[in-house]
Amino acid sequence: AGRPVDEGMDHLRHALRLAEQLGDRGAQARLHSRLAILDCNRLRFAEAYTATDRALEAAAAAGDEASRLAALDARKTVHAYLGEITELAAVLDDLEPLARRTGDLGVLQWCVFESAFVPLAAGRWAEADALMAEAVRVNTRSGYTGYHAWFEAHRGWLARLAGRLEDALEIGRRTAAMESHAWIAA
Repeated sequence: AGRPVDEGMDHLRHALRLAEQLGDRGAQARLHSRLAILDCNRLRFAEAYTATDRALEAAAAAGDEASRLAALDARKTVHAYLGEITELAAVLDDLEPLARRTGDLGVLQWCVFESAFVPLAAGRWAEADALMAEAVRVNTRSGYTGYHAWFEAHRGWLARLAGRLEDALEIGRRTAAMESHAWIAA
């Protein structure tokens, strides 16, 4: 919306204080999770780890799947963007089945996309690309179409890493012609 991230985080922190006053452990888990993801986006990984620890603790106390889903999603994000592949795979082993069982396509699209980092780190290009292609399909079903270009662009990045330069250029051209992705206004 064109506003500074800190401003939005202030609202989340205020909501977290209210959730704490009310003893709403589920809301606490979801708010800590959202703050952790924003910390990751700002490259504040130590703060993100702390927030995910708190989210997981609150989710365990809340005892509901929505809270656990949010907390695991945040932990997944921290591991994914720090390149902690072993830890990422372990979180995905818990998170992806939970996202499928609850029918949360918004979380599932990111699980599938970021699960591609595991074979990617091992140079298993075809396996990573198949997972990214599946993420695109889940994204199409999810209705979160603003992320479609993001997922497709990463397939071009993967093609470049795999040495398929013509494919990378074609995907890049096609992606550049797509509508802006959810975080970027053209």
